[in-house]
Order: sequence, then C-alpha cells, then structure tokens
Amino acid sequence: MKTIKILGLFASLSLIFFSCNSNSQTVDKESIKDTITQPYEIRGDCKKAKDVGTIEAYNAFIKKYPKSEFTDTILNLRSKLDTVKPDLKFKQTQLKWENAKLAYAEKESIVKELLKSKEIDYSTLETFIRIIKNEQVLEIWCKDRKNNHVFQLIKTYNLCITKNTDKLRGTDLLVPESFYYIANYYPFSPYMLRLEINFPNESDKKRGRSGGDIAIHGGCFSTYCTPFTDEDIKEIYIFAVEAKAKGISQVPVHNYPYRMTEENFKKYSSDPKYKDDLKRITLWENMKENYQYFEQHKQLQDFTVDSKGNYIYKK
Repeated sequence: MKTIKILGLFASLSLIFFSCNSNSQTVDKESIKDTITQPYEIRGDCKKAKDVGTIEAYNAFIKKYPKSEFTDTILNLRSKLDTVKPDLKFKQTQLKWENAKLAYAEKESIVKELLKSKEIDYSTLETFIRIIKNEQVLEIWCKDRKNNHVFQLIKTYNLCITKNTDKLRGTDLLVPESFYYIANYYPFSPYMLRLEINFPNESDKKRGRSGGDIAIHGGCFSTYCTPFTDEDIKEIYIFAVEAKAKGISQVPVHNYPYRMTEENFKKYSSDPKYKDDLKRITLWENMKENYQYFEQHKQLQDFTVDSKGNYIYKK
C-alpha cells in the first residue's frame, strides 16, 4: 500500500514538473531529484499561472518567485503576451534637434555598455528614476521585458549647483516630494536637455499644491528643478528617451526627501525643523511604504490616489 502511495505521489509531482518546463519530453535522474526537492508550492503556482495564461498571472508568479527554477519559463510565456508597443516616431522627432543628436553621438555607446554590463536588453528597456533629495543624487534603475524582470541600479548621478535644497515649492517646498513621471521631453532647452515631470500630480492637487515647470535638466544651475552637468544630463536623457521609445509612455520619477528607512523616518520626523509639519510627515509616512517595497522587491507598486491625496497601494 505504501509503495502505491509513493508511486502516485511521484506521478503527480512529475505531471507538475512537465507542465512547468516547456519542451520537456524526457526526464533524467537529476531532473527527478530537482523535482522532488523543489518546493511543491512553487510547482503548483507555476502550473496555475500557466493555466490562467494572462500577463497578470505571470507577473504575480514572477513577483512571488523572482529566482525560482520555473521563472524563466514564465518569463518566456509572458514575453509572448507583451502588449507594450514601441513609439517609433518619438525618438525620430527628438533627434531632429542638435542637442539630442549630440547626446546620442557622445553618450549612447556609454549607455549601452552600462546596460550590457547588467545584461539588460536594450530593445525592451524600462527605466525608473529615483531622486534622493538630502543626498542630492539621481539614480537610474533599469530592467527589460525579456529576461531581467527586476530593476537593477545602473548609475548614480550627483546633482550640480542647487539652491534652497530643503524646500519643495512656494513657501514650503521647492523640489516636490512625490511620485511622478516624465511628461515632456525638451531636446532644445537652453539648459542642454530638459525632462519635465507632471507636477502637480493628482496627489499634489488633492493636497492643495499648485504650480508647474519642475524638471530634470542640464546647465548646472536651478532654483526650482533638479540640475546636472551637461555631460550627465546627456546620459540621463538617453535612458529616459530609450524607455519611452520602447513603449513606456510614462517613465516614472520618484522624488524622496531621504532614504526612507524606519530609522531615517524617525530621525527626520522628530527633527525640530519638521516635527510640527504634520502634513509633510503624513506624506513621508505614506511614501515610505513604497520606498521600502521597492527596496525589498526591486519592483514598482501600482497605486491609486484617494480623496485626500494619499497613495493607496495595490497589494
């Protein structure tokens, strides 16, 4: 009786193994060993994802098991359903301007080498920009839609000359702290190149903020924006343009006041300079969850905005 049960269990494990390994026709001793030692839950979830067969199901599996034995299989299946379409005219339009041509002539090979060093596919590039205000740095994170499904840090750029770095906008905050995307690309800016973010966003408006004209640009000087040297903005610009040209219509830009660990949140929230600014501290606490999620998963969360301007994260 025990022998029959063992054989039955082995048969069910083998069935799941074959269902989660495409093009598997035979199995050797090592494969049998891997199948038995691989956690049953992962194999089961892999089969469920394949049975559902949607991008959402595949993404859920990849998010839960970023480095499992079956992740490559699920990635391949997801790539066949990739609905992101390149924006072929966007890059052509940008390259009509001399500053854009110069950036590509001088810096595209450098950008490609940086991505190649991380084995990131240039043809399906996705870019995420993260700014840490108190350190005055901008981080470029990238992944692709083929094999690299989590963001990797590509390069960190130091801000150039800034003014009033502790403020956001108007009387309290100049450079806004929130989650944005690049709304406009200006290859003809007097500041070399200019990437304008969508300030004020939905959260800003519901929190009572107003204004505009917030951007990442060259020229090494700014009162309201995030400035860089002309040499650095050329690279930053290419990372952003290439992602949009590959089909990412809204390249995300997250502006954080500091690295939002629990320790830093307590430190700045109790600082005499900020401790009575309840609106600001409430915003920090709301943003902190997103920062920590990315630090753990190297993925971006989807979110909505409630009536008060708070981010509601989709689990």
